[in-house]
Amino acid sequence: MRRFSSLLASAVCRRPRLLLAVTVLLTIAAFLPAFRFRLETDLAALLPEGSPGAEDYRLFLETFGGFEKVFVIIRSPSGRLEDPAPLIGAAERLAEILGRSPEVAEARSGLTEEDERFFLTYVAPRLPLLVDGQGWKEDLARRLEPAAIHDRVAQMRQALRGPAGSVAAPFFAADPLGLSEGLLDAAAPALPIDPLTGSFLSRRGDAALVILTPARAEIDPAGGRALLADLERAYAEVRRGTGIPLDFKAVGGPLYAAQDEALLRGDLTRTATASGLGVIVLLLLGFGGAFIPLVILASVLAGLVWT
Repeated sequence: MRRFSSLLASAVCRRPRLLLAVTVLLTIAAFLPAFRFRLETDLAALLPEGSPGAEDYRLFLETFGGFEKVFVIIRSPSGRLEDPAPLIGAAERLAEILGRSPEVAEARSGLTEEDERFFLTYVAPRLPLLVDGQGWKEDLARRLEPAAIHDRVAQMRQALRGPAGSVAAPFFAADPLGLSEGLLDAAAPALPIDPLTGSFLSRRGDAALVILTPARAEIDPAGGRALLADLERAYAEVRRGTGIPLDFKAVGGPLYAAQDEALLRGDLTRTATASGLGVIVLLLLGFGGAFIPLVILASVLAGLVWT
């Protein structure tokens, strides 16, 4: 080992400028791939290449998107609106714009035609078979009494003659006993729905909701950053087409991953900077000068970049 060190030192002493130039050039070249290093937390990328589990998970993400939803709240800074139509229109427009984004697997601002079709075709006609709970038999028996049927027919006739008759007709045909009314009333506190438009609208009428299904995994910060960029562009486009001021807030899914990564990068930067300054101060104090510590630090930096 001592002989090898002597030979290496002799070679350095014979051509110091050439060795220094080669070292600098190699270090500069190594900076290019070193700058591409990033924190990788995407589950699909962490799984082994070629494994059935990884391929199946990627297929799931491409087909259905991530598990967690992203909720975008659209609020009116002035509070409750006399007419919530602009707010509902802004939510529909936002869902339409984001539905074209490659970072979004699905975007919805309310109930869709597919939801209504599924409920009317498969759920409502089978509600007498699905009811459960204490006293369900007695409740069903009361609805089947002649007087109750007479009252129910009169109620449906009155509703059909009103302005919302065309909307209520399919529900009456699929559920003549009105069993779905209690079901919808029970679901309303969890997700308020405007009865006329089917949009997700708060009870006070001052906020609308858009639900997004991200196309990437929930722990993918790169997907979160891309989705945030698409959200900002969509916000600007919706604001330009709406005549009222709007505030947008988005939570959930890969947005948390992007925020966590930003916090982690900030912590690492501050920690590395403080550690580096501490090492420099100790070296300056230990060597009593700046030249030798700077040479040592430059060599260590070059070795880190190469590695």
